[in-house]
Amino acid sequence: MPLTKEQIVTHIDAHVANIDDAIEHLKPATFISKRDIAERRWQIYLLVMSGDATRGVASLLRAEEYRCAVVLARCIFEYRIKAEYLLKNRKEAYRQFNLLPKKVYSDLSKLSASSDVDRANLVNMYLEWCRTAGTLADEYQGDIGASKMAMAILEDKKQDSDGREYSPEFVHKYGIPSWTVHADAAGMAEVLPGFKDDQDWSIGAGAIPYEHFTTVALEVLHTLFDHLRAVRIQYGLDYEPLQRLGIRSMAIRALVMREWALEDT
Repeated sequence: MPLTKEQIVTHIDAHVANIDDAIEHLKPATFISKRDIAERRWQIYLLVMSGDATRGVASLLRAEEYRCAVVLARCIFEYRIKAEYLLKNRKEAYRQFNLLPKKVYSDLSKLSASSDVDRANLVNMYLEWCRTAGTLADEYQGDIGASKMAMAILEDKKQDSDGREYSPEFVHKYGIPSWTVHADAAGMAEVLPGFKDDQDWSIGAGAIPYEHFTTVALEVLHTLFDHLRAVRIQYGLDYEPLQRLGIRSMAIRALVMREWALEDT
């Protein structure tokens, strides 16, 4: 008997519970250094964002809203990439954490303040950052992009015809979904399947094909497992519940692959 869509989404829900558990155990019970605080806050922040996005994916898949689920699946992958990168680059985690006041000031100062008090508070926050944590280098050093972080941690690197390095996993889980996120022309074929026919103005909508549904679900499950595994191993958190989820995910993948093969025959 084939897996139902609800059974697969329920397994995604179980990963959210594992995320919530990891967040609680990352909160320090004793005094830790400023650097450790920065690192843990980053990891909790990224897990919270991943958990929120995963709840969204589950709801969207239940509602048969495939495209929006793809958008959130891309977010989940980006959170995983950043989490792993910052786990391996502790100085960068601390530097970016200390940039928080400056980045808030940089963006909000470009908007009209709701009051003179709000503007004064914003300026004071920035001046306090300059006094206590900011440096001239930090003023002009930007963030590290998702592509650079991915190439630093992903292992499936290849070279294109021009000799430039790339990761097929990054292209698959981040690059191609970006067509949908940014409404790139390349994504039009999925939304307007008859785009080659000047008389066909149909819009791709309705129930999600089983293959599309399971592709998104399996990608999310794989990304969540990698994210949680990296965090739990780094901080010595209980790994067994996640391991059981991983075994269940592999069983689901095997069943899905069998269903895909039956559809092709």
